[in-house]
Amino acid sequence: MIAKRLSDLVGNTPILELDQTRYEIPENVHVYLKLELMNPGTSVKDRTVSYMFDKLEESGELHPGSTIIDANAGNTGVALAWVGAERGYKIVLVLPEDYIIEKQIMCRALGAEIIHVPCCSDHTETDAAVNKYRSDHPDAYYFDQYENPLNMQVHYEVTGPELFSQLDGKIDIYMHGAGTGGTFTGVAKYLKEQNEAIQAVIVQPEGSVYSGGKFHSFTCSGIGNSFIPGNLDLNLADEIVDVNQKQIDATLLEVAKKTGLLIGQATGAHVCAAIRKAKTMAGTDEKNIVVMATDDSWKYFTKNIFDTCDWMDAKNRLVK
Repeated sequence: MIAKRLSDLVGNTPILELDQTRYEIPENVHVYLKLELMNPGTSVKDRTVSYMFDKLEESGELHPGSTIIDANAGNTGVALAWVGAERGYKIVLVLPEDYIIEKQIMCRALGAEIIHVPCCSDHTETDAAVNKYRSDHPDAYYFDQYENPLNMQVHYEVTGPELFSQLDGKIDIYMHGAGTGGTFTGVAKYLKEQNEAIQAVIVQPEGSVYSGGKFHSFTCSGIGNSFIPGNLDLNLADEIVDVNQKQIDATLLEVAKKTGLLIGQATGAHVCAAIRKAKTMAGTDEKNIVVMATDDSWKYFTKNIFDTCDWMDAKNRLVK
């Protein structure tokens, strides 16, 4: 395939089965990873952004030269930056001063403008900055990934059908984290419409509020929240499971060493929960568990996800 633009290469990501022996998965259970990290911007958010841009361009809400603002420099921010560069948009991203530096560098290299706000435990500072920018620039389009229904729609119309087709409909359990809720809700809604017996499980880091508990801060990026986003339909969840940071970190290294795949923190949570679930299903009928490998490790090295402090000397030379 020869593409005319990078966004033509979004989607149709491959699926990898985890080795049952190396992960001690019962022989009747198969755990599949849909490798969304193989999208051009290395995350599932490439689907969201490119789809939303297509729809907004078709409706006339966006045109080359438009300004788009959002309170994000995570995977959505990176996707906004590269698709914006591809299509000639000005991208403005509002984020706390201590946000992950790798993602900030990516966004800036791709031409995005970054507005820093003081660090805060909620969204008050970022919301205030976004509202001020929109007041000063009334023509700017607010992406609003938490509430914009197009975020869910792409996964209902595209990602869910793609996944179902790749596995010939043989899916028993779909496990995924929820940040904005768009991916979980869209895929789960589609899968359950095809087969109501399919279970949809939300994976969240300890401290997230989706199961009704009290919020406390956590370090896992991309999933979990202090509030229930508009794009998250909790009625689709058959179960909500917690994964702690120690389990996530251990899974990142395990997958790197056993599969040769460098996955991001959210994916570590997904895989940890899926393997744990698989081990409870020994001796049952053949079962298929599917999770999304939503992004890679490269954006998180300065978060010390591999405990690299023990590997370096004072001059940052690898000594272990």
